[in-house]
Order: sequence, then C-alpha cells, then structure tokens
Amino acid sequence: MKYEDSSRGKIQYRDRARQLIDFSGIKYGRITPTDIDGFLEYKGKAFVFYEYKLPEVEMPDGQGLALTRMVDVLSTAGKEAVLFLCRHNETNPNKDIIGSDAIVEGVYWHGKWHQGAQQTVKQQTDKFIQWVNRKSKRNGVGV
Repeated sequence: MKYEDSSRGKIQYRDRARQLIDFSGIKYGRITPTDIDGFLEYKGKAFVFYEYKLPEVEMPDGQGLALTRMVDVLSTAGKEAVLFLCRHNETNPNKDIIGSDAIVEGVYWHGKWHQGAQQTVKQQTDKFIQWVNRKSKRNGVGV
C-alpha cells in the first residue's frame, strides 16, 4: 500500500497497533527479540533508532545491547547511525505519545553514550540529518 504524503508517519491501523507480539517462544538462552520504537533510514547514508521511555523507566540491558550493537555495526560499515533515548510523560495508555515532542535524554553515537542536549526528538533528529547532509557535501556525495 502506498501512502499519501499527508498520511506518512501517522498511525494507519490503530487497532493493529494495539496488538502486541508475544516473543516468548523465540528464546536462545536468555536472548529474546526486542522491539524498536522508531527507526528512520535516511537516503542510505544514515540510520536513526528511537527508544521511548517514561522518565522513571530504564532501558532493559538486553534491549540496550541490541540497539547499540546495531548502531555500532552500521557505523563500522561506513554508515552514520545514532540511537536516541527519548523521554515522554504520557502515562495514559489511551493517549498517543507525540514522538517529535519527547525529550532526548541520551544519544548513543560513535561507540558511546552522550548526554542529550535536552532538546526535542525533532530538534535532535534535524541536527543529525543536517550534519549528515553537510558531511555528504564535503565528501562529494549527493544529498
């Protein structure tokens, strides 16, 4: 199905979005699948992963390991990749979390965690994409 521009990024099938996936039957020792709250691929040059949590909720060790390893593998392959740990305050499960408005608390980039600039996810993503575009221009790669 092809989306119109006005539909891009919006929840398309709200009933299906509420449907959870039980991964309990896919285990390898203590390893089980994890979810990714958000993922942005940008022109084959950059990859942005988003993990959203309430302020008092820590990212589980296994999830953090899986996400940071993906960022590391993409970086090793010559792509720019980043993981944003995003904090939101929406405690009502019947209300949507506005992803762009959450605050970036932590940034995993180039092999280590950095303190977020306490900017919104949109602001931090914009800065990262602008940096990728400038880097591409310096290296003579089309944007």
